[in-house]
Amino acid sequence: MRGSREESVRLRATMTREEATEALALLAAEFGIAKPSLSWSERTRNGRAHPQENRIAIGPLAWTGTLHALLHEFAHILAYRRYACSGHDERFMRALLDTVTAWFGADGVSKYAWFTEYKRVAAFGKREVKAHKGNRHAS
Repeated sequence: MRGSREESVRLRATMTREEATEALALLAAEFGIAKPSLSWSERTRNGRAHPQENRIAIGPLAWTGTLHALLHEFAHILAYRRYACSGHDERFMRALLDTVTAWFGADGVSKYAWFTEYKRVAAFGKREVKAHKGNRHAS
């Protein structure tokens, strides 16, 4: 998922509708699943995944930033495809970590806004960031 245009989009917290659609295509290809459709709203501040419909709803006003909302909601789609689950359990957290790693790269776990997550998911993210930093120093 590297390239000049993709690289610049990959590192920004905000995205246009077109960039979000492109990001969903890249992520879906990375994980070998059907690309979720995108419902774009100029008014919503929250993202939402509709796994049964393979659809993500986000918009430019997402309070966590469009990119982080997209990654979070895509992880719901991925967890549903892998485990037929919903919610924010261990399976979702694993799917979110896989999504974040696919987007930012193996050393990019700390680039995700874990602090914006639900308390349990944020704690998981904090542990993963620490573990990834420890693995880098051990090499």
